[in-house]
Amino acid sequence: RGAAMEGKNDEASVFDEANSMSAVGGRLDQVNVLGEILLCQICKSQFKDARFLPCHHYFCRSCIEGLVGSSDTHTFLCPQCHMEINLPGNGTATLPVAFVVERIRERIRSRSNATLSVDHVCQDHGIELKLYCLECGLLLCPECALHHHGDHPYDYVTSVAPMYMESVKQQFDTLIKIKDSSESHVRKIESSKTYLLQSSASVTDTVNQCFDEMARHIEDRRKAILDELTSIVQQQVELYQRQESILVSNISQIEELKYKWDRVREPSSGNKGAVVLLAELVPQLKQKAGKMLPPTLDSCETINIVPEMKKVGEMKALCEYIKINFIRQADSSTAHALVQNLPATMELGKRLSFSISARGNNYKGANIRAFVQALADNSCTPLCVSKDLNIILTPVVRGRHELTVEVNGEHVTGSPFSLFVTVPMEQLHNPVRVIGGLTAPYALAFNSKGNMVVVHSHPHGRISVCCKQGRRALEVRLRTLCSPSGVAVDEQDDIYVSEGKNHCVMKFHGGDGAHVKTIGRYGSGLGEFNTPQGLKVIEGQLYVCDMGNSRVQIFSKQLEFVKFFKVGKGITDIACSKQSGRFYLSGKNVEVLDRDHAYLFSIYDMNSISVCFNEKQNTLCLADCHRNCLCVINLDTDQVVNRFLSTEDCRGVNRKRSYGTAIDEDGYIYVCDTTNGRILVF
Repeated sequence: RGAAMEGKNDEASVFDEANSMSAVGGRLDQVNVLGEILLCQICKSQFKDARFLPCHHYFCRSCIEGLVGSSDTHTFLCPQCHMEINLPGNGTATLPVAFVVERIRERIRSRSNATLSVDHVCQDHGIELKLYCLECGLLLCPECALHHHGDHPYDYVTSVAPMYMESVKQQFDTLIKIKDSSESHVRKIESSKTYLLQSSASVTDTVNQCFDEMARHIEDRRKAILDELTSIVQQQVELYQRQESILVSNISQIEELKYKWDRVREPSSGNKGAVVLLAELVPQLKQKAGKMLPPTLDSCETINIVPEMKKVGEMKALCEYIKINFIRQADSSTAHALVQNLPATMELGKRLSFSISARGNNYKGANIRAFVQALADNSCTPLCVSKDLNIILTPVVRGRHELTVEVNGEHVTGSPFSLFVTVPMEQLHNPVRVIGGLTAPYALAFNSKGNMVVVHSHPHGRISVCCKQGRRALEVRLRTLCSPSGVAVDEQDDIYVSEGKNHCVMKFHGGDGAHVKTIGRYGSGLGEFNTPQGLKVIEGQLYVCDMGNSRVQIFSKQLEFVKFFKVGKGITDIACSKQSGRFYLSGKNVEVLDRDHAYLFSIYDMNSISVCFNEKQNTLCLADCHRNCLCVINLDTDQVVNRFLSTEDCRGVNRKRSYGTAIDEDGYIYVCDTTNGRILVF
């Protein structure tokens, strides 16, 4: 009880001391002071099994045992007041527990309105966690930042929190959308499940009634056949019995006559007796011989009973026709025909044969119409349908096509079909078109309308939006845009441009080219750049290659920082495969990362400055401005399938520096020939 009273007094004194020490600083300083009081003055860490000394100072039990050491006298000096302490024979076990420590902790936790709790105090130094390590992602106190994270970039928590708040908000917005969509789908699933269970019960009743009726008919027929069988067998058995009785009677009569005949032939009977016996026997033999006939074979023939089961197989097949068909309501209006053997892609100039399956219906007399439309030039070609419903297609234009197949004016299932006609990469050498009249095109991208967005590097920065034939629809001149290094376009056709020399990223409105926002400055902090290069909009986020800092920074479309990940040195551009989720980064090597931005491997050694991905052919196109060439890599085999564009003449013009590349929706490769002020199309 005395120790408890002392602990209570000590608790009051501790809080009085904290109140006096924090009289100027307010509640936050009071919490800081209490946090410092919770530290053992020997190990400078938070108390572990604190024990009171007779001088009313308290320390960790293990620290007190360390002061005693191996001394037999159990005598030592208090580290704070230097009072001589004599421990009893049981050592530290007899010292009273400092319950005041736990009470102080509970008091701090109960003050929920304080802006800082004991959880925001460094466990090692008892100092407020004010800093955030950008590399490790940890909260730090100044001591930890100085001694353990000295070479790491860090910033104040109050500065980093808004950026992470925006990132978390966007992620929560995405999750809320997913939640709403999931709830909608759950309601649809519940409705579909309820309808399915109801229809299942109805179908179960129908199936049971059908098979019960069939079973009744089969049972009635079985009984009739068995009754008929019983009647036939009974009649035949009666016939056998009658024949058997007649034959047995004949046999007995013949045996009797034979007996008399044997007596006649006996010598002991004498002549007179033999004559008498013969007189009796002769008329009997004549009478019996006239009545008895030899048995025929028919009377003893075995009869086989063979059931006639010719229709049993048909009955089995009829039962197999009784099936349960699951039909989606969306498919109920389609024509009862399918197109078979139709691939999604094919090579230019090759012959493709596919057929129409009529689903059991005969469409040979129907009006079947098929034609293909090339979206590149809007040309429409009718196709011939043979008598066996085969169709042959040989496209002469590369790019996207739409194949339409109709039966009696109604589209077959899946029509119109999408068909992509490609050119083998190993056949690409000479450009199919040259877009000239440009100043110094350095990078390009395509918007949702299929128009090119081109940035020019000199004499002063300029952004051009033009069609694929080179006719300009929009042009923005910016004197501050002196060294653009990359361009990207989002789903709303807004334009993002990276500036290498000014270390920034700018956003422009896609409709009128108005400047929206500029972010960045020289540095290595979040949202700062060191010579930014290529950039891409991937899944609604902007990826910027921060070459000087060997990292890729990710921003929202509002240019708010999201996160970053480390990459190799000299990374200049980035591309992503929608199918595999892998990232490809150009530079000295082509680095391949997984969907979580973890390094996998490198596939090619070259100083590439830009990279673009061809989803249709699963290939990468790399531009090497030092070797003045383009390189096409097949990602299925990780092998180079073509290397073209050298310093040799092409259409009478020398090709020199090749920088930005892009691939349009039809698979054409666009290359910025910066030195000659043009774009080459392959």
